[in-house]
Amino acid sequence: MTGAETWHFNPQLFRLQDEPELNLSFLNEDKAGEKGFIELSEDGNSFVLGNGETVHFWAVSTTVQQNTPRHLEDQARFLAQRGVN
Repeated sequence: MTGAETWHFNPQLFRLQDEPELNLSFLNEDKAGEKGFIELSEDGNSFVLGNGETVHFWAVSTTVQQNTPRHLEDQARFLAQRGVN
């Protein structure tokens, strides 16, 4: 896609000591899997956590594995601040 169908996404990176304007990390579990295994809902149209809570997914694609450990840390924090666990 090009032109009017897209837009540039160039957010500022935040370090550990910075507090971003948007921080959704509170949505993430403290420990992955603490709410149980992910299963198909009873109606088969969505996914639920082990406690029955509906869970949503979105894809994240990146090439950070080609970068430095510091860049990997920045990318993980960036994604966590946007609610990606």
